[in-house]
Amino acid sequence: MMGSRETVPRLRAHSTEEILDLVPHLLGFHPTDSLVVLVVESGVVVVTARVDLADIAPTGQLEGLLHRLWTRFPAAGAWLLAYTPDSGLGWDVLQRCEAFLERAPLCRLTLVSGDSWWSDGPGGPGGRHDPGHGPLAAAAAFHGLPARRTRAELEACFDPPGQTEYSRLLGLAATVAAELARQRKGRWPGDLVRVVRAQLGNVALGETAAVRLALLACDPPTQEAALLLVNRQNATAHLALWQAVVNRVPPEYAGNALALAGMAGWIAGEGAVVTICLDRLNGSRANPALPEILQLVCDDVVPPSLWEVLREGLLSQTTPAVQRALSRSPG
Repeated sequence: MMGSRETVPRLRAHSTEEILDLVPHLLGFHPTDSLVVLVVESGVVVVTARVDLADIAPTGQLEGLLHRLWTRFPAAGAWLLAYTPDSGLGWDVLQRCEAFLERAPLCRLTLVSGDSWWSDGPGGPGGRHDPGHGPLAAAAAFHGLPARRTRAELEACFDPPGQTEYSRLLGLAATVAAELARQRKGRWPGDLVRVVRAQLGNVALGETAAVRLALLACDPPTQEAALLLVNRQNATAHLALWQAVVNRVPPEYAGNALALAGMAGWIAGEGAVVTICLDRLNGSRANPALPEILQLVCDDVVPPSLWEVLREGLLSQTTPAVQRALSRSPG
């Protein structure tokens, strides 16, 4: 999982305690049994990456992750944090990182175990670990960076509706699908753009609007229209909208909405959201294009700042129907 928070107001950390306060807000949850890598350029954290310690135990896995990061940011320094009750395992992982990054201009190591932390090596300076209670954590939350207790809590934000609602929502989907079938497909991008603009920022998205958006997103050109509505400034709102769609439609219709949520998450710098969406897209009926793009941006550590360039290219190549839909003034 990798994220970049380029649009967030800058928060200054002056100590290990303050870095530890910020990490859960950069990730979106409090890490456990994890390695967290902060990629630092000119004193600024440009990428935050997290991986389960179990996933980097096999030979080469840790080194492969670091290679991808430092291929993208060759002049960057690193602050590496291992969260584990097993101090021996934690220091072993951190020292492997240090050996790989021997030429990095900065390489700080911190082990977090329970309510304590240590830096630089066993027996190094340390202190009490009490995340979420410092002023920097409060500032991060104020700027819209929540920290859930666990990754599972973040995953639950993308759960489908319960079984008790399934039959009713399936019937609603059939009704909306029949209505859309009576329209010309060329009108679908405009329909989606209209609904998205009307619903963006609406925390109480209705079931009919959610089902309509999910079905419209099944059409590749219409899904592209939805993607092209997203920019760096509104990405968080689009993420919330498509997350709400996923929460309100039968799972078999949610794949393309989930892909749009993942793309909005990447553009917003929400690396954990991208990983969760990719995991849930496995075996889904989603159009293949967006999951492939999501996998590519993860594998190649593509920063969200490149989205505007990619977006301009897509805009110039999209269908006339999509261009017309996007060119209409809101309202």
